[in-house]
Amino acid sequence: MTKRTRCFSTAAAVLFLAALFAPLLAGQEMDDQDRLLFQKFRMTRPDLIKGEGQLKKKQLDKAEETLLKVLQEMPENADASFFLAETYYEKNEFEKGLAAIVEAEKNFPLIQKMMYRRQMGTINTGSENRADLENQIMGEQQKTGEPVTTNISTMRRDAASSQTDSQEQKSEVFNVPAEYSYVHGNLLFRQKKFEDALAQYEKAVAAEPKHGKALNNIANIYYMARQYDKALEYIEKAEAVGAKVNPDFKKAVQAALGK
Repeated sequence: MTKRTRCFSTAAAVLFLAALFAPLLAGQEMDDQDRLLFQKFRMTRPDLIKGEGQLKKKQLDKAEETLLKVLQEMPENADASFFLAETYYEKNEFEKGLAAIVEAEKNFPLIQKMMYRRQMGTINTGSENRADLENQIMGEQQKTGEPVTTNISTMRRDAASSQTDSQEQKSEVFNVPAEYSYVHGNLLFRQKKFEDALAQYEKAVAAEPKHGKALNNIANIYYMARQYDKALEYIEKAEAVGAKVNPDFKKAVQAALGK
């Protein structure tokens, strides 16, 4: 099985800031559930970042403690459940990991829906408000230490686009990320639930066709099932997207096919 990856990006920071300042920018009203959800999201974000960092540093017990604290305060926090699932994977606690990733997948659309509503509407602020907003964004960047590449004109353009293309965006924004499905597959694989793992890896590839590690793992499962032609097919797909393939594994598949 190939080595797994983890997505540590600044995209979440940009999404957070866009949502944080959306009341200044957008005319879209949120319902009470959205407001409460976002309040909890904002309050738990520092601990979420802390737990993610601890996981990245392999401080697994600390990461587990921090992420469980986030989930105690906000059970709907999908990213906290996702990072907790990865933490349990690293600790070889696969049943706990499966429970966590299922929660992450269940709650991700809820969080995305809340974020989407906060960013809907036409941005219409004066120059003073724009300058004030930019100062607030820069202040948030200094506090988090994360680069923020967005700006007011970009927010205005994106918000206007969200109105005209709202139906198209709705069909995309609620999809579970490929990495969620990939981690789900890894947890199932380690429990020798290979058919279920295969289904999750296929979901990951459907969401992100260039997910080379998922393609590699699909090839591995087909090889174990002695479906060598399918194994070679997915090896070649992995190579086609630039993913690294174990040359010994490829030779073993080719040998099984008599090549």
